[in-house]
Amino acid sequence: MKRAVFEWAGLVLLCCLAAPALAQNDCDCQAYSQLIKKEISFRPDGLLRVSNKYGPVELHGWDKSRLRVEARVEVKAASEAYAIPVFERIQIHTEGTTGQAVVVRTEIKDKQQDWWRWGAVELEDYTVSYVIHLPRAASVRVSNKHGDVALNELEGQLTLFLMHGQLNAQGLSGLLVADLSHGKANIRDAGELSLKVKDVKMHLNEARRANIDSRYSTLKLEEVGEVNAQSRYDTYRASEVGFFRNEGKYDLLEISEVGDVDIRSGLSEVFIREPKSRVRLQVDSSEVLVEDIYQHFDFIDLSGEGSNFRLKMEEGAEYQLDAVGSQINYPRALQVRYEQVAGRQHEVKGYHGSKGGRALIRARISNGSFQLD
Repeated sequence: MKRAVFEWAGLVLLCCLAAPALAQNDCDCQAYSQLIKKEISFRPDGLLRVSNKYGPVELHGWDKSRLRVEARVEVKAASEAYAIPVFERIQIHTEGTTGQAVVVRTEIKDKQQDWWRWGAVELEDYTVSYVIHLPRAASVRVSNKHGDVALNELEGQLTLFLMHGQLNAQGLSGLLVADLSHGKANIRDAGELSLKVKDVKMHLNEARRANIDSRYSTLKLEEVGEVNAQSRYDTYRASEVGFFRNEGKYDLLEISEVGDVDIRSGLSEVFIREPKSRVRLQVDSSEVLVEDIYQHFDFIDLSGEGSNFRLKMEEGAEYQLDAVGSQINYPRALQVRYEQVAGRQHEVKGYHGSKGGRALIRARISNGSFQLD
């Protein structure tokens, strides 16, 4: 039987699995696979580049100064005769085996159709997958389309481009720069992240810092030291965040148990629960609710046009109020020092609790409302 030619020396296996599997278009197909293995010396500070499509890529950090690659090509076809030409079109390449920089890439050649087979139905389905072990401190650049990526226990700088796949990552102490689209992401126990996401459902748990540029995505963030986000048409649900900064539009932002918040947004819904220190909101044409405000907070600064703001204070909170807007509502317990209504402008100054309380609530709202409970 004719076999595909690969650049690597190593174990090559082509086998027919006994159990048939359904491939695309529900054909009655069987699975055939090739396995290629290679292991070489690799410097701990080396650079690995991986380029793949139509299959998953797994990278695992280890303590050895070696690079181990296992590549598997699996073809589902109606018969062995149909599978062999597919294997011949799929090639696994390695370039640069000096131990300093290595490239691993998948090449899929265009399908050739013989004239005498025109009109024949040849159903095929294939995947190309990698499992790679490398030194933890190495740098990695990965590109994958239509396949998942797993990153585990890595310390070097990581650069990732992923389209139509799921990212699973944990134990990343270095910088991860990722461009993700049309998929999912689960990231746990990470250092610093620089993420560009579009049409992605993401869950991030435990990270030092995350810089995020998002569109049409849903993001759940937990136990992150610092979040800096630019967003459009997104949903953010963040909890136990030290500092949350956002600039966006058309978003739903739900933030809880946060230290500091700084949001500039428009045409959005903003819900904040249990802010501990500082809140600065500049939002237009939006609905805002801030509740369970910690009694020892530092300041709250609100501004915007056409927005409705509502604050719910924790019992025992002491603060100074300086509010100007179209409609200002405040609790009866507030000691009012100054109040004036002139046309559509309502101005109120006062304090709650101790007259010398250092916490400040400042509001400058045009064509909107302010409710303080």
